[in-house]
Amino acid sequence: MQQITEREGAASAAARSGVSGSLPLLRAFWSGEWARRYPPLAAVGLVLFIGAVTASIGAIHARLYGHDIFFLLDNGWRALHGERVHADYSSAWGPVTFLLVAAGLAVSGGSVATISYVNAFVASVAGLWAAWLAAGRSRTMTAVAFSCFVALLVAPPFALGDPPMATSHGMVYNRYGCALLTIIILECFLPAAEDRQTRRRGSVEPILTGCALGILLFLKVSYFLVALPFLGASFLFRTSGGRRALLCASGFLGTVLLFLAYLRFDVSAMWSDLFAAAAARSGSLGLRHRSMDLLTGGIGRAALLGAIAFWHHRSSGPAAAGQSLWRGLCYPLAAVLVVVADTLLIITNAQLLSYPLTAAFAMVLLLSIKPVPRSSPSASASESGLFLVLTAVLLAVPMALVQVLGLGYAFVQS
Repeated sequence: MQQITEREGAASAAARSGVSGSLPLLRAFWSGEWARRYPPLAAVGLVLFIGAVTASIGAIHARLYGHDIFFLLDNGWRALHGERVHADYSSAWGPVTFLLVAAGLAVSGGSVATISYVNAFVASVAGLWAAWLAAGRSRTMTAVAFSCFVALLVAPPFALGDPPMATSHGMVYNRYGCALLTIIILECFLPAAEDRQTRRRGSVEPILTGCALGILLFLKVSYFLVALPFLGASFLFRTSGGRRALLCASGFLGTVLLFLAYLRFDVSAMWSDLFAAAAARSGSLGLRHRSMDLLTGGIGRAALLGAIAFWHHRSSGPAAAGQSLWRGLCYPLAAVLVVVADTLLIITNAQLLSYPLTAAFAMVLLLSIKPVPRSSPSASASESGLFLVLTAVLLAVPMALVQVLGLGYAFVQS
């Protein structure tokens, strides 16, 4: 019996030594000297590469929702020739997608490949926006991964939740909305690092968040409604919430005024279209899902995200007095809000089970992990960081791999 106990102890010690031996390698890759110097350049290069691949795909063969490309091209043609959505014709969608397609038609000379060009443009802009935000929060490889993740939410030509080989240009606006929501989640729930927080960044970030909120209102109103609790929670828990709220409001109002001016301030026509769309949509909510599937999926992801958030709070060390409430409650509350938002979007979009915002929030938690100095005698911080990495990988990596597979398949097929 004593020999068995000694063998088990030796095996356990070997396992611990193997894990502890792998931690320095993981740390060197994640936050080594080269990782601290080059993430911004690497993020920009990879995002532009994703955009170039997307543009080269052109008009992909649609295996699902083949009619959607005509819907996009028709409304883009209307916008190009001066017709305004809501004001001149009815639509459940706002003018953002149609204006982007109109610009693509004008630049490409009316090519059907316009949709891919527009996707490439949006993926590049969203990815670079995410890269700038992430660079102010982390100088690790997670900043690069987050930027690419946001670009990949837009780029692949298949509907969110569908198999990656089911190529289609359908419902691209859902991808645009998820990318903007991911950017809003990052800015709302992870403040910039103290050594990179400047007055200019502290003003520009909330203004751009307000602009993103305004764009969502004129992209698809369900995404706008989902984003509101994120901003409300951030105003509640973050310091200097009043100033940040004013900056967000200024960006939002400026964006709204621009789009309303384009619509000739015909608010009644816009409201009438949105009300009619909501009434029609309410009759088909959740037809593609069973309530039990949504409930179990949501509870499971909320529990996992809550565990990550709780562990993050425990491993963050002693907090300053002004930050204790933020660290203690913000991330668990955000985890619940994110999972609820994903579930609501699944229902209202009639898409298959897919949780892009949950994966995005896992990436945000990874961005919040601070590198541990090599001279640190404590291994608990490294082990907790490894736990966070492994847990978040379970949520983020499958979603990212599906997007990479879909984009690669479309590129090969083009």
